[in-house]
Amino acid sequence: MFAREFQTKINKGFIQLPEEYQQEFNPDQEVKVIILQPAQIREHTAFLNGYTVEDEGLYDDY
Repeated sequence: MFAREFQTKINKGFIQLPEEYQQEFNPDQEVKVIILQPAQIREHTAFLNGYTVEDEGLYDDY
């Protein structure tokens, strides 16, 4: 077993294999694919927008 790491795109549900690696894989060969995606950054504006002047000092003990 060997591993190859490369960046590619998915086109119509198919992973595009770079040309330099196409010779290494048999079309009938089973392979494992690991997909890494950047983490999504969550916004916390709902809490900040819900904070009013009347809440001033409410959370100072924490």
